[in-house]
Amino acid sequence: MKKILFGICLSFLFFACYEDKGSYDYHFDDINQIEKVSFIPEAFQAIGGLTIEFQQPLSENKTERIEVKLEQSLNHSFEHLDFLWRIFRQKEGKTVVDTVRTKGYLDIEFLVGKEAQYSIILEVKDQTTTLTKYTKLIVKTRPVFKNSLFLLHGSQSGSVKLGNVEIIGDKAHVRTDAFHTIYPHIETNPFSNGVGLGYSAYLDLYKIKNSHNLCVFNMDGTSGIYDPFGLKNKFHPGYVLPLDQENPFVYHSLVNTGDASNLTDYKCLISRDGRFYVARSFLCFYPPAYVDDPQTDYKVTAATITDNNYVFWDELHNRFLYLLKNDAYTWNELNARDVQMNNPVLNAHVDFSGLPSRLNPVGKQAVYAYIRYRENYREAHPLFLFKDKTEEKFYLYELTPTGSDKDDKKSVAKTRGADKGDEGGEQGGDNEPAFTITGKELKNFRPGKNLSTIMYNMWFTTNFLFYAEGGNVYRYNTEGGNRSTIYSAPEGYTISVMKFRSATQVVL
Repeated sequence: MKKILFGICLSFLFFACYEDKGSYDYHFDDINQIEKVSFIPEAFQAIGGLTIEFQQPLSENKTERIEVKLEQSLNHSFEHLDFLWRIFRQKEGKTVVDTVRTKGYLDIEFLVGKEAQYSIILEVKDQTTTLTKYTKLIVKTRPVFKNSLFLLHGSQSGSVKLGNVEIIGDKAHVRTDAFHTIYPHIETNPFSNGVGLGYSAYLDLYKIKNSHNLCVFNMDGTSGIYDPFGLKNKFHPGYVLPLDQENPFVYHSLVNTGDASNLTDYKCLISRDGRFYVARSFLCFYPPAYVDDPQTDYKVTAATITDNNYVFWDELHNRFLYLLKNDAYTWNELNARDVQMNNPVLNAHVDFSGLPSRLNPVGKQAVYAYIRYRENYREAHPLFLFKDKTEEKFYLYELTPTGSDKDDKKSVAKTRGADKGDEGGEQGGDNEPAFTITGKELKNFRPGKNLSTIMYNMWFTTNFLFYAEGGNVYRYNTEGGNRSTIYSAPEGYTISVMKFRSATQVVL
């Protein structure tokens, strides 16, 4: 009997639900929803999350304001909204939490010379619906000139200034005089005679901290080195280039290859009279060994750096030279100037007889050299770009090493132990070629008179060279001989300098 009654009740309940047919009327379209939260200044997506950066104050404490921008489904004001900011910061090794209620903004004071970082949770609550939107945000300071571009500009020596272009958030900050932006009360300008710049960043193994360095090469052969984030002077006046030079070393070009993240970066500095200095990681440059030997005369016009060697073109004697890289470089940046190189400059004895006469590099002008190294550094071959001195024709030569790693180690021992002798600084009288050579003419390669814009993008292993002609930037395929216009400046502008800012961006 109980089972029958239970079945009847269950049937009534079922039919009651069925007759109800879900006839509730929900009006979701009438409920205000906070759909999107953004900020002024604009936040960007970093590794740690949504981030806003403010430049560290230069001369006095500064209060910065963050404003909230909302996209709501119905409302367009903050009238019925509550804003709660939970601010997490570190103080004396402990996490401190501050709670602030404002109407859609947050003011934060930053102190001069102090790094600061805050982790923030913003809670926006709609009073009419009690719906809440949460957003996480990181707010921190950034040193002045972080991830920016430095450039020298000026019409003549003595009036040169260090310019800077820096992107902070969504705004570009252009400073024509970066030094006096930091030091407005200093009358002198240490960059007034600058003709070139160098930059390096690496892990200082002695201090276990990152070291960032910006150097300037001056017209009189002197140099200076600075912390790029504030332009404070670093090290002594003879750190970058040796002092008391009888013949001043005046900058012409700087070659960099390798990867600073694993300390395999090397540099070669070429002077206007064809000499060269070398360096590893640090911006401390050394002359090669035996530079006083009259047999080592040369005039280098182009150079690149492979896994084992510095490779050069000597215009004075129409030959390729090379210098072994495995020398007595130090890991102590403070005492780097005390080091002397042991390896001499070697004649590569490259045989040109296998080339057609029109491709013989003798008498041509070497204007650029590079390697395709990013992914296959050990297999990268030197590539030299030459120009005919009488015609607008360009030629590309590839050098292929003839020895193995084992042979290279043997040659290091030989060159260190043998007597000086062979022309070009070669030790031991070994005339075997260090490289073989192939060459070809580059059809339709027309960079005009400004050859200094020719460059290879070292982020990728490709067949592309880039150059500017007038107001256009071209990408040239060294295999196919075709070129594409990748940028055109506004009418009336001429592009004189180019630099790759990243793997995909070029700064002009």
